[in-house]
Amino acid sequence: MANAVERIKSRFFCKPCSTEYKSATTLNRHRETAHSTETFCLLCKRYMTPKEPIRGHIKKEHYVKTACTCRCCNWTFADLTALHAHTKSMSSSGTPGPWQPLAKCDEEIAEKRQTERKTGILSTSSSSQTTSNFVESTATSPEYSPTRSSESFHNESATQNHQEMLNKAVAWILDQKIYQGDQLTIPEVWAEIYQNATSIVQTWQVQEAAKKQLLEKERLGVSVRLDVCFS
Repeated sequence: MANAVERIKSRFFCKPCSTEYKSATTLNRHRETAHSTETFCLLCKRYMTPKEPIRGHIKKEHYVKTACTCRCCNWTFADLTALHAHTKSMSSSGTPGPWQPLAKCDEEIAEKRQTERKTGILSTSSSSQTTSNFVESTATSPEYSPTRSSESFHNESATQNHQEMLNKAVAWILDQKIYQGDQLTIPEVWAEIYQNATSIVQTWQVQEAAKKQLLEKERLGVSVRLDVCFS
């Protein structure tokens, strides 16, 4: 029971290894060294090498300087906005959400390779087949495609202003230094930040709507006065 409580408290848990870590920093360092070869880059369609951390790869090879990785599932996204939406979706519905990852950790391969490390048995054909299946499904599945559908692109364009306001709200929250250090690697914290930012955006939108309404009333008032003058 005590071990279960400690596991819940720490929340820095590597699923393929069934190992806990004391901080997000040590967990991320472990993932980059022990599980880099289970991480598949969706931009260049290949697995990482043991000395090739995914975020470094994406920033250097694909010039996405804002790339960030989810601590829970080890998926890598283009920026914090995508990561926020992903963590919010995971916490609310258990699904990864609509945003496309740039890289994904294949947990099936990770668990197979971890078993092989422990038993000393290398299932080359099985691992190769699993890898082949994953690459094929990743390449053809619209959920993991690095290019978005026209419908998705249209929806993104329609909500661009909202996303810009949301980014601004998130930046404002981070500037307050309420959340710092390892807190910013916990999905639940980002879900809270995202929720607070959404509330801020809603307040801004109400204020903006009220301002537009006031300007419209002033415009109509001027129009009425002009009509009276020239009647």
